[in-house]
Amino acid sequence: MSDYQEQKEGVDLYMGSMNASRQVCRMIISELGGSFSESPTLVGMKDGKNLYRITFAMRLPEFRPGDVIKFRGRIIQIRSSGKKVHGISLEDGSRFISTPEELKGAEKIANIGDAVLTVLVSIEGNAILVLDPETYETVAIKKPMFFNAEAGSEIPVLKTEYGIFALAHSEVPQEK
Repeated sequence: MSDYQEQKEGVDLYMGSMNASRQVCRMIISELGGSFSESPTLVGMKDGKNLYRITFAMRLPEFRPGDVIKFRGRIIQIRSSGKKVHGISLEDGSRFISTPEELKGAEKIANIGDAVLTVLVSIEGNAILVLDPETYETVAIKKPMFFNAEAGSEIPVLKTEYGIFALAHSEVPQEK
């Protein structure tokens, strides 16, 4: 990178290599989602050949993998974000697919990194009883799909203003 300028729309980075710029865009998109485009601009001539400046425009998604949003009355955990946004309902485990444009106006309520461990008191049909991680009161919540924990064990939960949601152990980032 040879220079950068902060703009109200974001940051402009100036790089000397078109291939390096393309690689940086691809790496960021693979990690955070979103999209990028390239557009050449004729800037002059050298030795009878046209000289172009290539501009890469990157758009990052409003919601990233791991974000938990409220959208049309549903609580959704974002799994991936690109041209399509994939997620899972934390209320019933159903799959969710949308586009970034459709998600305008959705509310981010948490991130999966906000999850905490709490005690699973018991399993009763389609419900589980857990200890509220703040008040330690026993609370009944919907048992998630593919739930495989035993009473007495600790399970990850996400407490939001819309309720407490149990998560699969594989959903929670492990501390390093």
